[in-house]
Amino acid sequence: NTGEGGEDRNRYATAKAGETLASRLGKNQIESDIELKEGDLLKSKIKQVASGRFGVTAEYLASAEQIQIKMAQGAKPGEGGQLPGKKVSEYIAMLRYSTPGVELISPPPHHDIYSIEDLAQLIHDLKNANSRASISVKLVSEIGSGWGGFAEHAVRHHGCKVTTVTISEEQHRFAGDRFQRAGVGDRAEVRLQDYRLLTGKFDRVVSIEMLEAVGDEFLETYFGKVQSLLGRDGLFAAQFITCPDARYHELRRGADWIQKHIFPGSLLLSMNRVGQAIQRTGSFSLHSLHDLGLDYAKTLQHWRQRFNAQLHSVRDLGFDDRFIRTWNYYLAYCEAAFAWRNISVVQATWTGPNNRSLR
Repeated sequence: NTGEGGEDRNRYATAKAGETLASRLGKNQIESDIELKEGDLLKSKIKQVASGRFGVTAEYLASAEQIQIKMAQGAKPGEGGQLPGKKVSEYIAMLRYSTPGVELISPPPHHDIYSIEDLAQLIHDLKNANSRASISVKLVSEIGSGWGGFAEHAVRHHGCKVTTVTISEEQHRFAGDRFQRAGVGDRAEVRLQDYRLLTGKFDRVVSIEMLEAVGDEFLETYFGKVQSLLGRDGLFAAQFITCPDARYHELRRGADWIQKHIFPGSLLLSMNRVGQAIQRTGSFSLHSLHDLGLDYAKTLQHWRQRFNAQLHSVRDLGFDDRFIRTWNYYLAYCEAAFAWRNISVVQATWTGPNNRSLR
């Protein structure tokens, strides 16, 4: 894997009899020399790209067997789109068409892809550059997903075969390990994939408290994708936290305490806005709705009690009194909001018309 992009063009041709690593790449570019066998390949089969990746040329792309797109990482210090000047040697500069000793950084928006339209255009361009290579996406930002509990339950207790997606690498690893330990790895698959890139048809689609991270402007995209994945008798079920319809537009325009300090970028949805997005993107209609707001208030009360009963463990993990006060306020704030019906949480199911499979 080429990682940050750029590869020595001397790696692309197959080795000839009598060649060594030094004779091919130069003795100053290697730690130790080895003899190459005729037909050996030194190139990386997987080539990474982003919209502003250094060292990406037509020759670089044409030599790939797989092209891997990096999305939504940004130029964070020491990773992604930044390489300190002290690490930019003459050889690195040559590979990346830059200047030795000068820091490499691709700041947004040039380094990354921030919309599905950008991604579609990039995939189109890459296929034109190399029609033989497979193209995949490496996603490194997190928009929120679960840890595999629902998928395991659905397999164990309902005989389902489950495909679950996340864009969190940590959740991807955790859920994959969980499925293997539970012995359900043959029926539960976790993919490191943006939901917008899912294809195929499913009998059911389930979303558990992810809608809050989608955002108002992307709701139609979300529900359009969901409806495209379901067959004629498919069902879509979602659990999400709601706000009153009358307060939705006010909430969307501002940022409350939780949006500022706990879940930046989140947005609670109203049932009316969700219904509007579903109607605009397909033929689904609401089949069932269960309000669990008061139950959530009780759950939050228990969470707060258990949290405060384990403060010694919290402090042992390195959290200070400021964090403890913040977390207590957050839990109490939410408990009061659910208890007083300022917000709620619902489980809703949608179906297409004439679904005769419903019992």
